[in-house]
Amino acid sequence: MPLKMVAYLMGHLDGINEPVDVEQRCQVASDLTQHFDALLSALQDAWGKRTSWNGLASLDPIVEVIVDALRTVGIEVTLTEVPPGSRVDVPYRAETLPNGEADMAIIRMRQTLGLEP
Repeated sequence: MPLKMVAYLMGHLDGINEPVDVEQRCQVASDLTQHFDALLSALQDAWGKRTSWNGLASLDPIVEVIVDALRTVGIEVTLTEVPPGSRVDVPYRAETLPNGEADMAIIRMRQTLGLEP
């Protein structure tokens, strides 16, 4: 979700001819910030070529930036059209669980007791 929000903000700022410096405007502290420039470039390139898109493949550069950003934070994405299809592997961490640290504490306890691999 943070990448989607950043992409919308970048598009808005670019559209009104404002400087697109998300880190300065929002005080973002994230491993994802290193991908913002590549995301902006991919978005601008896609927008510039929008009249000559050849299906969804024209958006592949944006997808590549997103997949790379997700890998940075430990989420592994495998994209394929071959069955069984694409896959997203999200590690069990407090940041990725619905109840955060509470769920993580339960998982750690279950692992300690030998109930979880």
